[in-house]
Amino acid sequence: MFHKFLDDISKIAIPEQLNCPTNYTPHPLAKLAASELMHYLDSKVEWAQELQSGKMFGVLVVERKGELGFLAAFSGNICGQSTLDYFVPPIFDCQNPNGTFKREERNISIINQNIDNEEHSREKRETQQNIQKLLSERDIKIATAKEVIKRNKAEREARRLAETLTSGEAEKLIRESQHEKAELHRLKLHYNAEIAKAQKQLQHIDNEIQKLKNERHRRSIILQRWLFSQYVVSNGLGSSRSIGDIFRFGIHREPPSGTGECAAPKLLQFAIRNNLKPISLAEFWYGNSPRGVVRQHGAFYPACHQKCEPLLNFMLEGIDHDSDKRFERNEDKLEIIYEDKFMLAINKPSGLASVDGNETADSAEQRISRYLGHDGHHVVHRLDMETSGVLIAAKDEQTFTALQTLFEQHKIRKTYIAVINGYVTNIEGIINIPICPDMNDRPRQMVDYEHGKQAITKYIVLSQSNGRTRVEFQPLTGRTHQLRVHSVVGLGYPIVGDNLYGANNGQRLMLHAYSVDFIHPITNQKLAISCDAPF
Repeated sequence: MFHKFLDDISKIAIPEQLNCPTNYTPHPLAKLAASELMHYLDSKVEWAQELQSGKMFGVLVVERKGELGFLAAFSGNICGQSTLDYFVPPIFDCQNPNGTFKREERNISIINQNIDNEEHSREKRETQQNIQKLLSERDIKIATAKEVIKRNKAEREARRLAETLTSGEAEKLIRESQHEKAELHRLKLHYNAEIAKAQKQLQHIDNEIQKLKNERHRRSIILQRWLFSQYVVSNGLGSSRSIGDIFRFGIHREPPSGTGECAAPKLLQFAIRNNLKPISLAEFWYGNSPRGVVRQHGAFYPACHQKCEPLLNFMLEGIDHDSDKRFERNEDKLEIIYEDKFMLAINKPSGLASVDGNETADSAEQRISRYLGHDGHHVVHRLDMETSGVLIAAKDEQTFTALQTLFEQHKIRKTYIAVINGYVTNIEGIINIPICPDMNDRPRQMVDYEHGKQAITKYIVLSQSNGRTRVEFQPLTGRTHQLRVHSVVGLGYPIVGDNLYGANNGQRLMLHAYSVDFIHPITNQKLAISCDAPF
């Protein structure tokens, strides 16, 4: 499990503390370990097909009795196996074919098969066909009967007008009319009864299917909770807790599916349990990017927030590590670039949240509230924490509502400046790629042509040099991370410094909200507010 470095590392400085797993720049030692792991993966021809589809791997540089080496791990499993040579073992091996998880998983699979059999059974198909047949017959026969009644009624009316009828003849015509209406009523009752009978039969089948689905849901929940009780992790203080307990007292209550299977917690668990000192951690993507998910081969990525962050926060207790600088309080500075009696605009620095959050100790919202001398909803729109630039705030409720309406109606033109990590071929164009949240790894977004929301971005190439492209973006929609995803998927390269969708190379995210243009909702004055990009 402990791998010695093949290259000379004597001249590489050792970091003073372990890096923050959710926001870091890979240390040279971690990069070297990742490079050696990638060479190993390149040699595993029996895994080539699976690895080509893409998988996250991780390395942890550790110290063992004064000697530096590294550990390796993969997320999930490879070829259906959780335990493989070269890699640290899983926190809990749920892939054991004779274990509780696999046995119950097989039972749930049987239920799935029973559901599928019932859904596509001959009885259900014939019952559905019978209902459609009865509905069609009823409609045709009722329509025909109504036509006959209408025709006979016209003939009776014609007789009444054309000749003088005896009382007996008139009574006969009335009885004919009543008989025809009674026959129509009996026809409706007959078909409605037959249809109701068939629908009741179908409902019985569907009820049985729903019982199976309820049983599947019940057993799945029980199995998932049992599974998370088996994933027990330790921290640097010597304490141990199950994943279920760690999440139960947190924000999300229930761990997402797959929690504990990522590379980072596997690596830390092995190091802690084997008294190895963690030095530097890094996770990287190997292989192609899955459909809709923005990943690049060889790029480093932070640990996922939804599954790993609560887990890692516990495991890192008692271990000297760097904190997530994004959530630390910065100096209480506010760079105002426009102000009137109704609103103001600031140049939000990179690294400052737009509004308060569960994990942020500082935000533009807080600073503006202190500047104005009163609390309230001031910030009208949002910029990503890593994005700098023009941020608009209102001083009163009326202006806040009016400005929000302008944003919702796309009456505020926004222009961004970005530096792309590659040469963009087309000088200008429009990117129209729908995106939606990646529910398994928020706040990341993913491409989804079926369920995603429309996202449209205009772009113009401003300049190119040193393998990079300076681009002007104009988002025509306002989706989360829209420009960052469109840069990777639409232009083929990530924005420099993007550690979510690209490779963090130690620089800030080079995305800056350069300007906003709109008609002031109170004064009707045309405004063009801008501030230059700091890069």
